[in-house]
This record gives sequence, C-alpha cells and structure tokens, in this order.
Amino acid sequence: MVHSRRTGIGIIRSLGKKGVDVYAADLYKAEGFYSRYTKKGFVVPNMIHDGSEKLLQALIDIAKEIDPARQGVYIFSGSDDYIIFFVKHWQALQAYYRPSFETDEKKLLACIEKTTMYHLAESAGVTVPQTWYSPVRAEEVAYPAIIKPTVKRTETVDVLFEAFRIEHADTPDQMKEHIAKLDRIKVPYVVQQYIPGGDDALYTVGLFAFKGQVLAIGTGRKLRQFPPNLGECSLGELLEVPELIDPSIAFLKEAGITTISQIEFKKHEDKYYLMEINARPWAWHDLFEYAGLNLSYLALETIDRGAPMSDTVLRFKKKKGRWMYPSMDLKYNVLSNGNRSFLGFLKDFFTTHRHAFWTWRDPIPFFVHGYYAYYYEFVLPRKKKRV
Repeated sequence: MVHSRRTGIGIIRSLGKKGVDVYAADLYKAEGFYSRYTKKGFVVPNMIHDGSEKLLQALIDIAKEIDPARQGVYIFSGSDDYIIFFVKHWQALQAYYRPSFETDEKKLLACIEKTTMYHLAESAGVTVPQTWYSPVRAEEVAYPAIIKPTVKRTETVDVLFEAFRIEHADTPDQMKEHIAKLDRIKVPYVVQQYIPGGDDALYTVGLFAFKGQVLAIGTGRKLRQFPPNLGECSLGELLEVPELIDPSIAFLKEAGITTISQIEFKKHEDKYYLMEINARPWAWHDLFEYAGLNLSYLALETIDRGAPMSDTVLRFKKKKGRWMYPSMDLKYNVLSNGNRSFLGFLKDFFTTHRHAFWTWRDPIPFFVHGYYAYYYEFVLPRKKKRV
C-alpha cells in the first residue's frame, strides 16, 4: 500500500480483515504503518524531490524483500500521482508486482486527466457542466466559474502545493490570476460553469469495474467538506440514488478500464452534473466496506482470477451509514466556518459508523494521526514564526 494515510488506512484494513498480508509505504512513517494489519512499513523517496528513478528502485527493492520468490505482490494506492507513476513505469514494475488498477496508460489517463475525462463522459452520454479547455481567454467564460488543474501532481511538480486543487472566480480578473498560477508551472487546466449548491448536493458513486464491466456499485452523498464548498469529504453518508447507476455504468463501459473508482456528481434543479472521477480508491471508500462492498478485496480476487467471479453486480448489504474525518471537520466546519456547532459535531462523531482513522479494533493509527495533526497545525507554525 503506497501512500498509507487517510485513504490508505481504509485499504489496509479492508485487505487485512480478509487475511491478506499488507505492507505500507510512504514518504514518512504515516498512520498506516501503525495499523495492526500492517506487517511492515517502508519509507520511500519523494518522486519530485529525490527523482522518479530512486522511487522506482525503492519499490523494486521492497518487492524483492517481501516476495523473493516473485509470486506477485499486489500494489495499491489511493493517490493519482502514484497510480500514474506505476503505470508509466509498469514495464519495469510488472516483473515484481501485480496491479490493482488499469495498466493501459492511455485508458487510465483518459479518466484521470480532466481534459480527456469530460470528453469521455460526453461520449458516454453523461451530463457535464459547460467546460472550457486550456488555453482559455478569461473574457470568454460565463461567470461564476471554477478552474481545476488537469492533475494534482506530476513526477516533477506538486500542483496542489505550487498552485491549487480548485478555485472559484466571479470575474475575468480573478480567473486570470488563477490561470497565471497554472501557466507558471506549465500545468493544463479546465474552466467550468459553477453549479450552485452546498456540500450536501454532491453525490458519490463508488464501484469496481473489470475491463469496463461494473461488478460492484453503491452510492452516497457528501454532507460536509474541508474547506467548505471546494474541498474534500469530512462527513459523508450512504444514500441510494438510483438515477446515478446507469450513467456511471455507461462511463465505465466507455472507458473500458479495470479499477476501483469514485464518480462524483452535483445535483442542481433535479439534474446531476459530473464533477470528477477518481480512477482509484477515494478517502471514504471504507464506508462502502462497512456496507458490504469490500472493493479492495474484490479487485484483488477478480484480477487474480483474470475474470469476474459472477455476472451479478454486487450492491450494499446495509442501507445506512456515515463516515467522518473528525480533525478536519472540527477545524473547518466548527472552528473556522461555524457550519456546525460543537455539540452537533460531537453528536456526529459518536453516531458515525466509520472514521478516517479511529476504530476500536485498530486504534493506534488514530493516536498517530492526532500527534501529526497537532504537530503540523500548532507546533510547526510556531517554529516557523520564531525563525
């Protein structure tokens, strides 16, 4: 499991509960290193600062250590940049690893890079917001609008650090500022019509597809994000949304890929617009495992067999459930923005079925995360001020 943090800990637990030997890897001793289901953790080089060749060699060395007989170790990640890295270097890695993701680079990038993703969605008949593709003249855009880089990271630049994940603009001047940041680091982007609605208007379809055939699928909804409106899930719930099943299946069929995926839609005036697709596990996929869809293990079993075990599409066994990322929900939705009272937050915390890090059966990652959160939020900023 490469990138063993919030998303990775869910994968580690999903596989570990099934008796799979799991190894963690990250740039530091992340939360997943301390899970009861992790046999061993490996600190690996940073592909941007240390170079991709060092990371590639480190992954090969890890495989040689944990699988000297070369029977095939499955490699997972919940991070786009690592998935793209694996596929770009698959010719070297395939002698040591088996994939949990699509290895056809053209097919994978068509789903990950937003410039091709929206074209693919339109071909599948999926509704998308009005979209402009880079280069864009800010004066030609209908406002309000949002701008997104096509990828979050590459092997040479951390786009989120150097620029942003997503930005909102009400005027051409604001859009020009955002475009300039991405042009400076030479990253393409898309500009889209802003679809009104709060965080709870965002719906998730989680699934696993084998060569474009969907084998398991379920739906949910975000309730809160961090930061609000343009962020990531801090509280989500299971919710049946039948209207999203057919377009999601159509998209995966058009893409023809083998992977765990999250497809996100936003509802406005009874219409669902495609927001983004993550062609890999997403942060709160652990809630789907709670509901009976262990997508990580299903991927492993199916790819190992080389064929679906059944033509039946698996669905939820439980209809209700919530997932929470407490530290970020507290920071952004209680303390910073006042979207939720502290008592309401506590109620959500104690009635939520899955947390990003906490579980009674595997508690240590929660305390490790608490230490990291405290250090990076309070200790490190004070050190920088003193300098």
